[in-house]
Amino acid sequence: MRDLIRMVVVLTAICAGSALVLSYTNQATKNQREYQITKYVRGPSVIAVLGDFDNDPLKDVVKIDMGKDDKGRIVEKDIFVAKRDNKPVSMAYESVSDKGYSGLINVMVGLDTEGKVIGVAVMTHSETPGKGSLVEEQDFRDQFKGLQVPQDVKLSGAGGKIDAISGATVSSRAVAEAVAKALELFPRVIKEVML
Repeated sequence: MRDLIRMVVVLTAICAGSALVLSYTNQATKNQREYQITKYVRGPSVIAVLGDFDNDPLKDVVKIDMGKDDKGRIVEKDIFVAKRDNKPVSMAYESVSDKGYSGLINVMVGLDTEGKVIGVAVMTHSETPGKGSLVEEQDFRDQFKGLQVPQDVKLSGAGGKIDAISGATVSSRAVAEAVAKALELFPRVIKEVML
């Protein structure tokens, strides 16, 4: 009986020690892990939509409080700020539309400090290959460059300046909606970035 108690005590001590080490390691590496995810998952899209800069926009991140989700957790939006001579020249942030043909379309939108679109990158989608997936093509995304007013970022059939991809109107409209949402958020973003 005494051996059984000793084994339980030793095993409990080992488990408690392991839990403490894992907890410490998790906290100690949290920032580095978050940066690696940003660099390799979101980073290519961020770099693609920003203009000329001399800083690391993946490290110059401004977090904006977007309120709370349906579970009461605080929601933050990451704004990647590109600088030249230590002054903000452009920024990039994610925007999403749930009106894609097959679901969500997540885009990264780059804007200059005047609120004009510099670039758009389609990050994730589940659109039909060969049809809706054509929203990733450079020719389609280049149509957004220079636009500043959310009303212009509509399909030409709805009074905007964006030509839909033939056979992929729903996907085209969803990307345009996501870009328009980013433009609508710009006045709030620029206030935070220019602080």
